[in-house]
Amino acid sequence: MMVNVGLAAVSAMNGNSDKALDIIEALAKNGAPAATLIEGDSAFESLSAQPRFVQALESMKQQAAPCKYHDKYPKYRELDFWVGDWDVYGKGGALSGHSQVELIIGDCVLNENWTDMTGGVGKSYNKYNQPSNAGNSIGWTSTVRLPITWGTWKAPTWCFSRTDLIRPESGRSCG
Repeated sequence: MMVNVGLAAVSAMNGNSDKALDIIEALAKNGAPAATLIEGDSAFESLSAQPRFVQALESMKQQAAPCKYHDKYPKYRELDFWVGDWDVYGKGGALSGHSQVELIIGDCVLNENWTDMTGGVGKSYNKYNQPSNAGNSIGWTSTVRLPITWGTWKAPTWCFSRTDLIRPESGRSCG
């Protein structure tokens, strides 16, 4: 990536705008996170108003931080309904615990902090995984059995697999 940014800079400084733009567009097409490098380099000033340049940089920015572009990448934001502070109730209506959920890491990851009514705590991290077109979750609790939970979100359902460190045969909770 750095070599190609350098080649594009030399091309732009030598007046070969088309070659520089071809290189920058190829970087964008391949998902290179080079927008900040290119924007901060005075070698590209001559290209800054050209539509091809502007479009390539915008594409790089969107690919580098898809969660910040809600309209273009809505799948990354399907779990936003979960953000906030929650009282969690069991099937019988009794309070089971409290959950605090916040967005972290460029608004791409949901961080859940859980406290149950006996003082047990847990944490989960949840995010959309573009290659599998599903949300993924991993969580831990402070209970004696130390369950680790893996989940997959395919709207509108979570499917959890649970692997206990003590009872690995616990298996999947759904197909």
